[in-house]
Amino acid sequence: IAAEKRGQLEEQQRHLNIGLDKLNETQTSVAELRASLTVKEADLGEKNTTANTKLQQMVANQNEAEKRRSDAQALGEDLDNQDAEIAVRRESAES
Repeated sequence: IAAEKRGQLEEQQRHLNIGLDKLNETQTSVAELRASLTVKEADLGEKNTTANTKLQQMVANQNEAEKRRSDAQALGEDLDNQDAEIAVRRESAES
């Protein structure tokens, strides 16, 4: 009976040791994943900052382009008005 109990206890101990080994492996894996996550979060933060900077630059460029387009349109209207005025003066001078 003692040998049988001893065998059961050894089997139980082996089972517990296997479970502890798996827990230790899991703990190591979680630690590695956390370290990887920290690195990836830092990379993501840098990329977000870069993306925001580029987005701000794009918005500034778009605003500048819209201002130039508006200025060009106003200049075009002024030139059209001057052309009309010149045409009126030419016509009255020819009369």
